[in-house]
Amino acid sequence: MVRSVVQGGLKAVDVAHLFNTTPKTVAKWAKRFGAEGVEGLRDRSSKPPFIVEPNPASHVHGLEAKPKERLMPRTLQEQLDQVEREIELYLEFDKVQKGRLNRESYLWTAEDRIEWQEMQSASAQRVRELREERDALRKRLGL
Repeated sequence: MVRSVVQGGLKAVDVAHLFNTTPKTVAKWAKRFGAEGVEGLRDRSSKPPFIVEPNPASHVHGLEAKPKERLMPRTLQEQLDQVEREIELYLEFDKVQKGRLNRESYLWTAEDRIEWQEMQSASAQRVRELREERDALRKRLGL
């Protein structure tokens, strides 16, 4: 995730979408990496090891949906738009990664090369899945 921003040149908002997190989180991790290197990526969770008192049901009752559910598209066209944007992001990410390969691969260890190949394979598989989903949505919309 951090490499995509720091070395790949992608925007935090695009990387956040790819990694299913927020742009604020991506920017925070990229800033830490820039200031402290790999050491800055260690877990700094301030979450307590256990919950002292669970939230009463009365507090939860008023929530109509979880935050992630509120962001879900409601219509087929919105779903199609979201899938097409995600395909676009994966293809942009792939282009950046191939540029990185061309620039830096001579410095990579065998492990770096394997990691890159696995990432490329997973990314290509996800693009295939998204294209199938896009085609199914287009068919449902009559496009």
